[in-house]
Order: sequence, then C-alpha cells, then structure tokens
Amino acid sequence: MLFDAAHEAELLHKATKSSWNTDHELLIHVVAQNERTTEQMQELRRAYWKEYNRCPIEAVKKATNLPHQSAYSNALVATLLTGEEFAAQCLYDAMKGLGTDERAMIQILAHSTKEEVEQIKAAYLRTYGKTLEADIVDDTSGAEREFFLGLVNAPRSHVDVTSAEAEIERDVAELYLAGQAKWSNDISAFVKIITKHDNEYLAALNLAYGRAHGDTLIRAVEQEINSGCLEKGMKAMIMDRADFYASELNKAISGGGTNCDALTRIIATQRHTMPTICHRYMTNYGKNLSHHMQQEDAINGTQYGKQESAIDDMQYGKVGELADSSLQTVV
Repeated sequence: MLFDAAHEAELLHKATKSSWNTDHELLIHVVAQNERTTEQMQELRRAYWKEYNRCPIEAVKKATNLPHQSAYSNALVATLLTGEEFAAQCLYDAMKGLGTDERAMIQILAHSTKEEVEQIKAAYLRTYGKTLEADIVDDTSGAEREFFLGLVNAPRSHVDVTSAEAEIERDVAELYLAGQAKWSNDISAFVKIITKHDNEYLAALNLAYGRAHGDTLIRAVEQEINSGCLEKGMKAMIMDRADFYASELNKAISGGGTNCDALTRIIATQRHTMPTICHRYMTNYGKNLSHHMQQEDAINGTQYGKQESAIDDMQYGKVGELADSSLQTVV
C-alpha cells in the first residue's frame, strides 16, 4: 500500500483531536501498526503541521496526558521522532531537575558512533537552544564530567585492529600502570583511553589486556574504578554491543517492576541493531524478548503494551527468522 502522508495526518488528527476522548486504537494504528520508514514518519509530521498548523508530537502528548499513560505517551513520541531527536530528548530528561540519570546517559552514548553523537548534539542544540556539553558541565562534576564529555567529544575514530597491535600494546601498558600496577589508580588515564576509541577497538583492547595480565580490562575496571557511574559506563563501552543492550533490557524487564522508560529508550535508539540484540537476548537468557515483555504485568494488557507490541511487529519491519527460529522480529 502506498504511503499517503496527508491521509495519515488526517487520521492522526481524528485520533487526538479530543484529549478527553482519545481514540487509542486509531492512534496506535497510525503511529505504530504500519511498516514505515523514519523518513515516512517525518513526512507525516510535516503533513500534519501543514494541514493543522500544530505540532503532531504535542498533539499526541496532550491526547495521552494522564499520569498512568506516561510510558505509553513516551513510546508513541519515540516513533514520531528521528533516532537522534529521541536520543537528545532522553539525554535532556536525564539531566533536568534534581539529580542525574547516568544509566540513561550511558545507554544512549556508550555505543554511539562519532557520527551518531554529532547528530545527537545537533538535535540537542536545535531542540533546547544550548549545547549538550553545556548541560553535562552543569549537571556533573569530577571524573564523571570528564567521562561524559569524553563520550561526546573524543574522536572515537575507527582503527583497523588487525594492524594496530603496537597501539593496543601501548594502551594495555598504560592502563595497567594506571591501575593494577599501583596502589592508587589514575582514573583520568582510563577515561582518556576508553572514551578515545570505538567499541571494536575496545573489544580488542579487552582481550589483549587479558592475555597480558590474566584479567580482562573489564575486570580491571571493576577492581580499580570505585565510582559506580564510571564503572558502569566504562564496562558498557568495552562490552559487546548486543551483550550490553540485552543485559540492560533484561534488567528493565526482570525483578520487582518493569522499567518502561528504559525499554522505550533502548528499543527506540537501538532500532537499527535490535535484531542482533534480540538474538543475543535469546542466547543469553533463553527467552524471546517480545514474549518476555508481554508476560510482564506492567506491560501486558495496557496501552503501552499494545504500543510496544505494535512496534515489535510492524514499525521497524519484519526481520525474519534469525539463528533461532523462535526469534522473529523485533522492533
């Protein structure tokens, strides 16, 4: 079926025009239950603006403006925003008000490429009229500030690890001298090296450190970095991407309560690698991620659950069977 942005904008308006009588089934149908690209969702946004002279995202927020619908509303908004826009929103929310949600910031930034970080920074400036770096400086301090500034400003350039043995050996030696080789560690050395490189290089560095010193670099970080935020952030960067996000999704679903914000944040910002993450989830936890989500009381039967299920099945497309035949699509 051909995509008609004007028609979809009309349906979106019909679903949201009455904030006290929102047509949730139609709203979910328009926003999630169609195989659409990010570009088509942006066409829908432009068509809505043109026809109704109103921001469609604000219309969706107003139509779902009830306390118990916050997670549902956030998931709907995530489908309308581009990946970098939603990432910028998550970072802003993580730093606004009292306290800082470092875990949310790590989930957004730890495995973003340099190009993705630049797009997020540009979206942040457009949306909030200030730089991401400025808010990081205002909201963090000490080594944590150094770490998060490193995440958004370090080169993180790609290095061919097969021809970078000498550089890897130098970094291994410097990290060992900065940590396990002495009584007091040099956190700045860890921050400098770990935030400088992309995740492929850090994976090779992790293995090389293990060969040289018995413990992997992840284990060295656990032993030497006393700050919970820094330890989590550095370990996240060194970990395999799929392993990290599978672990974060499992933490969000399992335990005493479902962290719907974390689910939406990861699913929306990692949409391009979700098939791999879901396959790893099955491998690591023996469960289909979509089925596990549907079993949660905080999700099953709610508007949020319908939204996430719709995203699972349609919004980012069927990816077919992966290594395990029971694992099919995922966000």
